[in-house]
Amino acid sequence: MELKFTIEKFAVMAAMVFIMCASCSKLIEVDPPITSVNGENVFNEDATAIAVLTGIYANMSKAGVSDGAGRLTNVFFTTGLAGDELELWNKGNTYFGQWYENTISPLENTWSGIYNMIFVANSALEQLPGAEALSEQVKKQLLGEAKFVRALSYFYLVNLYGEVPLAISTDYKVNQLLPKSSTAAIYTLIKQDLLESKALLGDRFIGADGINPTSERVRPSKWAAAALLARVYLYTGNYGDAEAEADLVIGKGDLFRLGNLNAAFLANNQEAIWQLQPTGRDGIDNTMEGQLLKLFEGVGPSDDYPVYLRDDMVKGFNHYDQRKTNWIDSIVIGANKYYFASKYKIGKEVASIAEYSTVLRLGEQYLIRAEAKIRQNRIAEGIEDLNILRNRATDQTAAGDKRLPQLSASLDLTAALLAVEKERRFELFTEWGHRWMDLKRTGRIDAVLSAIKLNWQPTDKLFPIPQTEIDMNPNLRGQQNAGY
Repeated sequence: MELKFTIEKFAVMAAMVFIMCASCSKLIEVDPPITSVNGENVFNEDATAIAVLTGIYANMSKAGVSDGAGRLTNVFFTTGLAGDELELWNKGNTYFGQWYENTISPLENTWSGIYNMIFVANSALEQLPGAEALSEQVKKQLLGEAKFVRALSYFYLVNLYGEVPLAISTDYKVNQLLPKSSTAAIYTLIKQDLLESKALLGDRFIGADGINPTSERVRPSKWAAAALLARVYLYTGNYGDAEAEADLVIGKGDLFRLGNLNAAFLANNQEAIWQLQPTGRDGIDNTMEGQLLKLFEGVGPSDDYPVYLRDDMVKGFNHYDQRKTNWIDSIVIGANKYYFASKYKIGKEVASIAEYSTVLRLGEQYLIRAEAKIRQNRIAEGIEDLNILRNRATDQTAAGDKRLPQLSASLDLTAALLAVEKERRFELFTEWGHRWMDLKRTGRIDAVLSAIKLNWQPTDKLFPIPQTEIDMNPNLRGQQNAGY
């Protein structure tokens, strides 16, 4: 695998850059570079410069939530517990229970993990323009990737925490005193970064050398920037722009196609827009999603397999929806039946890598375009996009009355938006926090979660700012998110 080769070959080189933020278990308390070698010199060769961005992807894809690592990739797990997707087996487990019971500790460290990514991206954005020894093609690719990574990072920060400090440099003296920025300012930067990333990145998938084309979909391309931009426009109410960006990606039929449901999470499949190659640990090389979500016959839920799907989540599917058949599995332990997400078929068993963690895929783009059209009062056109996904989820060999029915084009606006919410839930469950963020952005989170959570409070929709950040930054004191 090209990315894995790069990770192994350049691990030491990438580590030089990560030293700059390794001591900053806290966001914005980032120490200055130790030596010039750790800083600008790492960007003076194609190989080491490429390794900087590769290191971000490698760190994101490492498995583990209970090890305390604050990784962006944990978001599918933490928001699944906080929302209405995942059930916690051991209710006495205080670590996982903080999300399940919506009593998240201010020691929770997703914040620092995301800001570490931002720090490395900022370092690249500062040093790459003046790196005369780099080839222009590599420089352009890496600048596009760094802007994409920073935009992705702030997208999740603003959706998990609300207003956050907007660090756009590596100046630790400035960063450690930054106040919160408004969500509008954060989204302005996200959009700007993605527009610039889209212009910088090429329209083909680039390999480990940053130059040559590859079949691996593990470095962001122009289409990854467009796909994330479509999502951002949808979230900010720019529906015409959301439709245009999604349409751009959907229209790239030579690269992206909806395929078999069970192929949607395979490495380099045609639905994938951007994936992370698993780096693994302890001899297990497969995705974190598979390792955390897959249950095994004769084992069942345990502290090693702490979650399963909520019954109401499973029961929400139409009986003839093949997403339920193909993406949900179950085991029986004694008198109990446990359902689990099986989008990723390989879990903690030792097996060769066949699946990549899929960050952006074509199915979401159809959902974005559908909702954007409906919110522009072109309901029938939006329903047509939803029916494309429902058609994919239909057994085409079944009799007509045993197929997943198509949605009516004559739905009114309220019913059509509810159909969008349901389709997003059935299509995107346990993927990258979509359900949690959908409930928040549509204003439905209080109604939905107060009905199933014992002590739900409206303030639970935001995660707490780490207390260490507040203690060390006078401009954050008294600025903890409400409810904590």
